[in-house]
Amino acid sequence: MNLWYFDGVPHTLEKASRSFNAVSEKFLFMGHHHVWLIVGSDGEVVWDIEEPVRLVAAERYLVVTGAVIDGWCATLSRAHRAASRETDSRAGRFRGSS
Repeated sequence: MNLWYFDGVPHTLEKASRSFNAVSEKFLFMGHHHVWLIVGSDGEVVWDIEEPVRLVAAERYLVVTGAVIDGWCATLSRAHRAASRETDSRAGRFRGSS
């Protein structure tokens, strides 16, 4: 597998385009940045992370999820085309691990 993105948080369309250009999938997920962010074909998507966000089928999205160690994970409902932030009760046991 090739590394096709490594330049901090992909918060701009220019940075997200590297991911969009590397693969053909419509929904891309990336983690390990300790931030929550969605970038669509037109740029950053406004998202109240307390609520699911609807993803338009004709668009492409790069969803950046917070790190699991922070106690959160993401779910994707393909039936509803929605991404949600969820709590992960298992994450706390990894805190402080080296």
